[in-house]
Amino acid sequence: MSHNILSHFWKRVSENPNQIAIKKDGNQLSFAELGHAVTQKSHYFREKGITKGDRILVFVPISINLYINVLAIFNIGAVAVFLDEWASRERLKTACELANCKVFIGGKLAYLFGLTIKPIRNIPIKLFSSKTLVGKTENKIADVRADDPALITFTTGSTGIPKAANRTHGFLNAQLSALKDKLKPEPKEKVMTTLPIIVLYNLGVGATTILPDFNPRKPEKLNPENIINEISEEKVERLICSPFFIDELAHHVTAHNAYDVSLTKIHTGGAPVFPEQAQKYLNAFGTKIKIEIIYGSTEAEPISSISANELVASRMMNGLKVGSIYHNTKLKIITFKDEPIDGKDLAILQLPQGVIGEIIVAGDHVLKSYFNNEKAFHENKIIDPDGTIWHRTGDGGFLDEEQMLQLVGRCKQLIKVDNTYISPFIIENKLKQIPN
Repeated sequence: MSHNILSHFWKRVSENPNQIAIKKDGNQLSFAELGHAVTQKSHYFREKGITKGDRILVFVPISINLYINVLAIFNIGAVAVFLDEWASRERLKTACELANCKVFIGGKLAYLFGLTIKPIRNIPIKLFSSKTLVGKTENKIADVRADDPALITFTTGSTGIPKAANRTHGFLNAQLSALKDKLKPEPKEKVMTTLPIIVLYNLGVGATTILPDFNPRKPEKLNPENIINEISEEKVERLICSPFFIDELAHHVTAHNAYDVSLTKIHTGGAPVFPEQAQKYLNAFGTKIKIEIIYGSTEAEPISSISANELVASRMMNGLKVGSIYHNTKLKIITFKDEPIDGKDLAILQLPQGVIGEIIVAGDHVLKSYFNNEKAFHENKIIDPDGTIWHRTGDGGFLDEEQMLQLVGRCKQLIKVDNTYISPFIIENKLKQIPN
């Protein structure tokens, strides 16, 4: 079996060539058409001198064209690098220098923007994302190892060296397997998502992806009516989107009685969802639809999950309930420590049920390393004596009497008073419930 994450996509191309793979703004490609476009783009990249292991800085907005480029990068065994668009110019420069990319891919505006940043100007190969090599039909997928990098994503941070998640082919395969196990996709179902990693998941399991009319860089411009109409016209069965996106849709549906009957499942995550939000979802979409909130992070997805019904029924006293632990996630609650932790100390640092501490997780779908950043590794990872690599989430929480995970906010924001902790995260939510 090939370790290349794209092997799952090629299997779907072979099995369901005529099924729509991806659709946005009225444009669509079947799995066969997308496969052909990826093959042509792969030949174009190779012709331009791009080889296995080369890092490619991608500056392409969310579109079908973006995924053609990214899939082709994976296909030839190169590495796609994404910078956080909200980063300051100085952080972008630092991240570019750290990534040391051989290739820059973007549109004309991205190209002009890149000329203003020296490390991008110095990238030797610059390509327009729309260019391809027409007429090539023979595909060759690169043979890669499980620990070969496939995707590098930078986060903004605030100080120090930017932290870059090194998503290897093995990690992406494990994450796809975990999401498949957790979400249980239906054959050929239509999924609307705002999350790029879910698009890759959809292409691997054979679902049809509908990319909504939404720019995550300009969330204030989201038009819920347009989205609801698109869900109706496309007969979307599942939504996998950020809480902000679901909040806006729920508000519109409730205000205009615009519920669409095609939806059967909603999954959201990436930010806290409180009981009152979950109630709004149930009010908008009905109690029969499956609405699930997934807790996870860039480095570990999923960690736990809870249904909207369970969340509404919970009493938010000392924490926010985020549900039962995903069965392939190992989880511990340990004593808060500001400094790096030696794995030999894990046993004495682990806390009993009900005691607040830092949440750490491990598993095949948990990120093992950062790119060119040993400091980030030592600060965020713990290697225990048996070789297991644990990820420090930076979140505070505890396991309740039912072994359900509860969050109390970011570790660095907790206030210690005597032998307990006060959570601004919980207090802020309670304050928000006071009228006016």
